[in-house]
Amino acid sequence: MKTQIYRPRVLIITYAVFAVLLLVGSFAFWFGLDPGTRVRFNWLQIANMVFLVALLLVLFGALAFSVVLVDERGLMVRNAFRVWRLPWSTLHSVVLREGDTFATLLLLAHDAHKEPARRMLFGLQSVDGARTVEAVRQINADIVAHRRPAPEGRD
Repeated sequence: MKTQIYRPRVLIITYAVFAVLLLVGSFAFWFGLDPGTRVRFNWLQIANMVFLVALLLVLFGALAFSVVLVDERGLMVRNAFRVWRLPWSTLHSVVLREGDTFATLLLLAHDAHKEPARRMLFGLQSVDGARTVEAVRQINADIVAHRRPAPEGRD
């Protein structure tokens, strides 16, 4: 089985534009101030502003660089700062309904009376259109293929 990697392309582009605008805007604002005003800022205020800009970049970047990796062992899902390694035997299906922002992974329930657990798949964003729909179809086909019993060998 070939390893497939799915990333939210539109979100990555949006993040890149946001990061450039935020950094350019911050520098333009800072150097647009007259020197008399800039000198009134103490180091703590400057550090606070740098921290807030960095925090915005890190948080938005964590979402933008979410990923869904499909290989022979199952799925590896990274949503922001959290990573799950999910073997095929634990997977039920991937769902992307109309109006959903991102796909949702349903896990097999251990108890027949419980609903399946869910994992958001930020790497599969509906804004990516047909690419995401095809990825969901392919992952579901892979889940079904790994449920089938292995063919018996000939004697």
